[in-house]
Amino acid sequence: MNKYIKLKVCGLKHKNNIYAAIGVGVDYVGLIFYEKSPRYVVGTLYPEDVWFLPDEVEKIGVFVNASFEEVVRYAKLYQLDLIQLHGSETPAFCAALRNKGYTVMKAFGVDDAFDFMHLQPYVKDVDFFLFDTKTPMHGGSGESFNWEVLRNYTYEIPVFIGGGLGVSNLNELLGYNFSFLHAVDMNSKLEMEPGLKNISQVEIAAQLVQDYNESI
Repeated sequence: MNKYIKLKVCGLKHKNNIYAAIGVGVDYVGLIFYEKSPRYVVGTLYPEDVWFLPDEVEKIGVFVNASFEEVVRYAKLYQLDLIQLHGSETPAFCAALRNKGYTVMKAFGVDDAFDFMHLQPYVKDVDFFLFDTKTPMHGGSGESFNWEVLRNYTYEIPVFIGGGLGVSNLNELLGYNFSFLHAVDMNSKLEMEPGLKNISQVEIAAQLVQDYNESI
């Protein structure tokens, strides 16, 4: 039987919006440290803005092909709980972060032709995988992928699933009852503008996750 599913809301960058999202049931707060993203937090969200979140809420820092030094610097500054690597980072890069004590998640863009053997080199060096929609960009397409392909996933590493998730299709994904699903990862479908979430939509999403957890 599935363990409880958690809710990650990614791309938050405003202090009050973050606390409001937490107030309606978000488990993971995703902060983007990729300069090309419209949800880039540096300069808008100050480190001390997120130092005192509730203990049960974890902060995830999203990086795309950043240097090791940059990742560690922001992880310390913002007191991140988990590092999400969304570029072409190697297994050795993941291992080095874990050796420094960080929890590491490696993201992969998935389409119908995705070969899950690509994950094998990472299995010993990550704590989570994230499956997102494969696009020429690094995430943020607002489009979902064919979740049927995830039936080919055979590893024991728990998984976050993102890519175009909103309140209209969240139940469909949950209905697959994937035993490996650790958290759903929601972003643009909950927004009023990049980086600013519609809290009523976040609350609906949190309620859907809670209803699912109560049903299993």
